[in-house]
Amino acid sequence: MNQIFIFILLIGFISQRVYSQRKFNTTAYALSRPCLWSSCNVTGYSIGNPAYILDCCALQLPLNYAQPNQTIPISMSRLSLNQTNQSQNTIVMLSGEPVSKWGTNGLNQFSITNTAHDVSIQIESYEATNPGRVCLFAVSYETLSTDRFLQMYPTVVQASVMDGVFGPLTSSDSRAPLLTNVATIQFQSYCRLQIKCNQYFSAKESPVDVLKTILNQILRSMFLDWVTDAGRYFDRTIVPAVIYCLNRCNANDVTVLKFFFQNTAAITAAVLLVILFSSVLSYNIVQSEIWLAMNETEIDETTYDDWRDSTIMR
Repeated sequence: MNQIFIFILLIGFISQRVYSQRKFNTTAYALSRPCLWSSCNVTGYSIGNPAYILDCCALQLPLNYAQPNQTIPISMSRLSLNQTNQSQNTIVMLSGEPVSKWGTNGLNQFSITNTAHDVSIQIESYEATNPGRVCLFAVSYETLSTDRFLQMYPTVVQASVMDGVFGPLTSSDSRAPLLTNVATIQFQSYCRLQIKCNQYFSAKESPVDVLKTILNQILRSMFLDWVTDAGRYFDRTIVPAVIYCLNRCNANDVTVLKFFFQNTAAITAAVLLVILFSSVLSYNIVQSEIWLAMNETEIDETTYDDWRDSTIMR
């Protein structure tokens, strides 16, 4: 049996959403709005394999599930074999970052409950014209929205798999850099005591200085990838900020940054509409319902100072 992969891209979520409307008839809504698949109108993107077809669909979903008169476009892309088959199984993939929050006060318009409604409509709309078994695969932050989706809509999919599960009661994005910093220092201290690991570290440099050197090398390659890959458009927006914070701009960086600005000035969101995952949600925006763990309060200036002083952020 052939497998079809559906990538649900939550590009439209950076808009005002009313926080939580638990009950909504997604089946009726989905059946009245079937997904109309067409060629993906994205410049310079190819799957590189003639045996497969890549097409796209954009559904208009409620901006406010309590008053669904206004809508917002949510995009999906589909990868399938280039052959006719009336009975096909489908794997729906949620690749990360369901909702968003910005700043110390946050934006309460966003919720994972709205994401669960969206996913249900997308899957049911797809099933209306594509019979067969549908399985859901979620990774990272999307395991949180998948868990809520399965609680609210337990019969929409036949099976689900979650990998890299996020624990909202014990973890929070607000303190992630601090936790990462502690783990990094612990690893470096341990590594210096191991012969096979220590040979890659200079005895004359502290763990912090070694990490800075590694980051410089990694970031140089990363920036070049961002500049040359059209799919990393949103990622590129943080390049100047990172360069400034690291205070490491040299002649090579200037060349790369010039290329970056010259070649991205004319790129618009319309060019990258449907099949490219919006990594800006991951890199520039912190998540809402996983922003604070249990018994945590909002961040303050002390937390910001800790971030600035943490090794991994420097």
